[in-house]
Amino acid sequence: MKNRRRKPQVRYTLMHEISASPTEPLPQEWRTSQLTKMWQGLHELETAQEPTTDAWRLCSDAVNLMETLVTEGVLEDAGGH
Repeated sequence: MKNRRRKPQVRYTLMHEISASPTEPLPQEWRTSQLTKMWQGLHELETAQEPTTDAWRLCSDAVNLMETLVTEGVLEDAGGH
């Protein structure tokens, strides 16, 4: 049996991008939800006997987000890298 991939879910449209606030790009509820999911993924990687692919994806998303924020100058790397 073939492993079928899920169809990508569209979360943001061009209208979302155009109308986004430059100082509050995501509503607080969305930020809290995303950070909670990332924390749960990390917790699963640390404690589960066999972490799910989703846990790895969530942690990868967190690392990619941090890299983007540092690269774009939004955050400063405390280690100076």
